[in-house]
Amino acid sequence: GKISGLFHGLIGVEHTGGENQRPDVSFAGGVGGGLDYRLSQRLSLRATGDDIAASFTVINPTPGDSPHERRNSRATIGVVYKF
Repeated sequence: GKISGLFHGLIGVEHTGGENQRPDVSFAGGVGGGLDYRLSQRLSLRATGDDIAASFTVINPTPGDSPHERRNSRATIGVVYKF
């Protein structure tokens, strides 16, 4: 068919960017998935999304702040060319 699915896992590190949190760098990981829509034998459009989690502690937390896990979601749209 013209539509196919994909699933991916992500692993790496995340940096606080100078925010008032500990540690400065933390292990990060996440999962995501998406769809490919085939335009031709070699060319496809791709839409994906994922959610990446890392663990930081705010040095001086205010009430209501989550003291540990931080999540960042993203979505992308792109073009795929198969060699």
